[in-house]
Amino acid sequence: MFNLTIFKQNDQLIAILNFQGNLDQSTYLELINKTQTLYDSGYRNLVFDMDSIPSVGLSGAFALYSAATLFNGDTPLDPAGGLRALHAMADKVLSQPVRHFKLLRPQPAVKKALSQSGLPVYEDMESVLTSFGRDRQYFLPNQSRAARFH
Repeated sequence: MFNLTIFKQNDQLIAILNFQGNLDQSTYLELINKTQTLYDSGYRNLVFDMDSIPSVGLSGAFALYSAATLFNGDTPLDPAGGLRALHAMADKVLSQPVRHFKLLRPQPAVKKALSQSGLPVYEDMESVLTSFGRDRQYFLPNQSRAARFH
């Protein structure tokens, strides 16, 4: 189950997505679809709160790399590409900074598994939100939508 919170910082909106349960072959497409919907709705900054995720499988890693790729402004690869697509997205993430997709509060086992991923990981909400101020490049394209979140 996903929960979405919108945080407004300066002139930008930051979507904070929380998921409860394992991120694996039974849930990864849901994350891919949710992040695509957010991106298509104009959001350009996403925090994925991993506090309630006890484990991340290969499919879950694929979903995380897909989100990072998407929020970096690129097109994620098709999940049907399997491990080859996963490795290609991982290589791309490792070769360029990920500024608009960040992971928050992964549990110790998940944090260890992600330690070589190249994905930015933060331990507290204040740090992750502050990091967007340093990396400010994209804004919500439809400013009238921003008015709903004052």
